[in-house]
Amino acid sequence: MAKSKPSDPNTTRKSSSWSLALLISILTPVAAAIFLYQLDSFDPASLPTHVFSQEPMSVPRINSRLLHESEMIGLGKLLGPEDIAYDTNSHLIYTGCADGWIKKVTLNDSAVNSVVHDWAFTGGRPLGVVLGRAGEVLVADADKGLLEISEDGVVKLLTDEAEGIGFKLTDAVDVAVDGMIYFTDASYKYSLKDFIWDILEGRPHGRLLSFDPSTQETKVLVRDLYFANGVVVSPDQTFLIFCETFMKRCSKYYIQGERKGSVDKFIDNLPGMPDNILYDGEGHYWIGLATGYNDLWDLALKYPSIRKIMAIMERFIGRPEFEKNGGVLAIDLEGKPIAHYYDPKLSLMSSGIKIDKYLYCGFVVKPYMIRLDLDQHAARTTLLLVRFHLLLLSLSSAPPMADSTPSQSSMDRRSSSWPLGLLTLILAPVAAAMLLYQLDPYDPAPVPIHEFSQQPMVVPKLNPRMLQGSEMIGVGKLLSPEDIAYHPDSHLIYTGCDDGWVKRITLNDSMVQNWAFTGGRPLGVALGRHGQLVVADAEKGLLEVTADGMVKTLTDEAEGLKFKLTNGVDVAVDGMIYFTDASYKYGLKEHIRDILEGRPHGRLMSFDPSTEETKVLVRDLFFANGVVVSPDQNSVIVCESVMRRCLKYHIQGERKGSMDKFIDNLPGPPDNILYDGEGHYWIALPMGNSLAWDLALKYPWIRKVVAIMERYKVRPHIEKNGGVLAVDLEGKPTAYYHDPGLSEVSSGVKIGNYLYCGSVAKPYMIRLDLHQHVARATM
Repeated sequence: MAKSKPSDPNTTRKSSSWSLALLISILTPVAAAIFLYQLDSFDPASLPTHVFSQEPMSVPRINSRLLHESEMIGLGKLLGPEDIAYDTNSHLIYTGCADGWIKKVTLNDSAVNSVVHDWAFTGGRPLGVVLGRAGEVLVADADKGLLEISEDGVVKLLTDEAEGIGFKLTDAVDVAVDGMIYFTDASYKYSLKDFIWDILEGRPHGRLLSFDPSTQETKVLVRDLYFANGVVVSPDQTFLIFCETFMKRCSKYYIQGERKGSVDKFIDNLPGMPDNILYDGEGHYWIGLATGYNDLWDLALKYPSIRKIMAIMERFIGRPEFEKNGGVLAIDLEGKPIAHYYDPKLSLMSSGIKIDKYLYCGFVVKPYMIRLDLDQHAARTTLLLVRFHLLLLSLSSAPPMADSTPSQSSMDRRSSSWPLGLLTLILAPVAAAMLLYQLDPYDPAPVPIHEFSQQPMVVPKLNPRMLQGSEMIGVGKLLSPEDIAYHPDSHLIYTGCDDGWVKRITLNDSMVQNWAFTGGRPLGVALGRHGQLVVADAEKGLLEVTADGMVKTLTDEAEGLKFKLTNGVDVAVDGMIYFTDASYKYGLKEHIRDILEGRPHGRLMSFDPSTEETKVLVRDLFFANGVVVSPDQNSVIVCESVMRRCLKYHIQGERKGSMDKFIDNLPGPPDNILYDGEGHYWIALPMGNSLAWDLALKYPWIRKVVAIMERYKVRPHIEKNGGVLAVDLEGKPTAYYHDPGLSEVSSGVKIGNYLYCGSVAKPYMIRLDLHQHVARATM
């Protein structure tokens, strides 16, 4: 017989041990998650889920394109206009905003011509507003309590506690004809900043209250409400209607008649979570729905364990935001739904009211109101929904089977099987997640993490409250102004925006002009040597824009590979253009997948206008981003976002063609880098470093999980602490400007006394006065 090689015991042990290693690699994160879950002290409660066990609400008329067909009012001047109070005599809307101001909005035929006026400053966060009976305005301020504002804008506190318990989140308010004020405290435990914790905990901390101006008495009318929100007095003054947000219902509280002091149902099973409720004077209530119905929220409300997981995510990495389909529901005086106006892209809508022929809507976070012409965009009957509802009714009315009494043995079997059911409930999602993970072909690579194993960077001067001292420029006109190119002679800033336009901003008056349309997504911009502008357009390639705005393609490929994400650009004194292609594999819309994959698809390139030659200078960069030519013209500095570093590529002298480190271990992933002409580079950081991103960079399997979540639109957004780092010509950090509320900062540069910053996501630039808001030394 042929000789057979004896088996190698080492080989056998290796082949048998890899499966154990695989099993450990799969179970370790699950075990760690369970351990973290058990240690966390947050203890959500069970909700009365029978409240949700009804058939879906049928609404006879629907408009599902509310956002698409609406006009914006007060863009950039109304920061989170939460509630709406309309004065029919003066044709003014009053609303409370996130900057602490009660603002007056003058209505005009044209939404663009609506005038916004700062009227009264509460010093807190005004939410609910209502007109009083003697010209005053009553305000439910989340931070301050129940306020009264006189006609000349003087603010007075009416009450901020009841039964010895201070208000934590004074929410909504209305006033009866007899002058009695009715209002809600959404939670006596959590404030507005922590409101999500109240919802996740699932315990009833809300109250409905009254305040009598004649006696100054504050009385609790109803306790134990699940996030008590909007309140409105009925037209006949016999009852109140108040909303409970995460119970998706509105209840009726009687203030007159035989049933005074009792509560019963007004409307439940709403198609979303209610916020404010307003009466239009024409026989209809309008309920603002912060988010529409979705399966994920319903599961979370039913299962405390899911809410605990969401709470842990909120604490460490940020919970997934799946609020959508916000809108407004119109109902009649009996609580029957009439029309539903919503949009898949709307979220955190807080109020809505019909005024004349328009539906006006407020938001708790957006920097504007919207209005919809109800004559032109009426809600329409949807036969398909009606038929579906009738089908559900017919199925639910099917004849039942003959009655039978269950035997004791069957009851025993049921009682003994519940642990198995519980175990299945716990393990089924884990198994499904593992299966989805295994089947997904996306294959992230290990990143050279030794690059990150250094001591944290020490920056001698800091300003960690950059956003607080900044001003907005071009609100609503600069849609994601990514990069900044400053022309010192004309005092113009050039920037590329998400709408395809390269825009010019005049510094002295901050006027914005649409200058040149590229037809793509202009990112990097740099001034040429002959009055032209050079643009790195993510979709079109490297472009040149002449002084009169004519666009010309210079190059869109190198070495046979098309650019997928042309990103940063700068021009040397000799006219040579240096630019980056962040990825030759993924486009801008998929840029996150390039980062998650962890493979170097980026390139640094040059383009010679005299020969029209495109040359690849450096390959295999991890998301190549900003680029700048050094003042002495000897080197080019290029940023690698994933690696949190900037590299120096020599273009002159003995070291020409070589590359070495300029600065690494940055406090965040760099985007653009700009030179200010005064001895400093300014490196934009879209986000600060975080434990979550560090773990993702170290472990490819985490990045694969994030990629799967991204595909299904549930990736948690953990970008925060964005800002700008100033470094000297040797790469030594000098000052760091950042803010926990900032994200997606894409560029920054000092011009005069100001730091100007662009953003890849915001509809404006910001500028910070560096004399008034200096970075200070920190011990």
